[in-house]
Amino acid sequence: MESSKRMGGLAVKPGAWTAGSPQSTLEFSLRHLVLSQIRGRAARWEAIIVADFDEPERSSVEVVVDAASIETGDEERDRHIRSGEFLDVRAYPTIRFVSRTVRPDAQHQRFAVTGDLTIRAVTREITIDIHRPGPSSSSDAPKVLELAGRVTIDRQLFGLRWNQDLDTGGVVVGDKIEIDLRIEARPGASVS
Repeated sequence: MESSKRMGGLAVKPGAWTAGSPQSTLEFSLRHLVLSQIRGRAARWEAIIVADFDEPERSSVEVVVDAASIETGDEERDRHIRSGEFLDVRAYPTIRFVSRTVRPDAQHQRFAVTGDLTIRAVTREITIDIHRPGPSSSSDAPKVLELAGRVTIDRQLFGLRWNQDLDTGGVVVGDKIEIDLRIEARPGASVS
């Protein structure tokens, strides 16, 4: 996969599902100027999902994001986000998540996916709440694996500490980043 090599070399295992932009979305939001929100997305990213429909706890997920592709719709702000004060994309070109455990609910419709998120060479454990819409029967292996996920992280824990105090009180940027995933994964080695 050419794009995998560009973003960090995801290895596709037999039986894996692949997902990524543009069919799937990885979006985020965080507080800005106390009352408003910054919203953005990763324009280039890939995921490899090894899905065991009979024993979901044996499943795994790996996601690689091209850090330079993160955008908010404001060019000046996006340059700042990519700079050494935030993501430092020249030194740390990728953001990576690797799962360690997958815990399904009784209906195999919701999953707590716990793993390691690495940003700027800082790795922290996070748990993503994943929801699988559609049939609950483990024998119904779909042609497209649809998943939705959400997690909130504290950017300070990853060394993303830049901020400015406001004259009116508070700070320019909040610490909590809400990340939303909408995944359409397909069997095989290509996300394009």
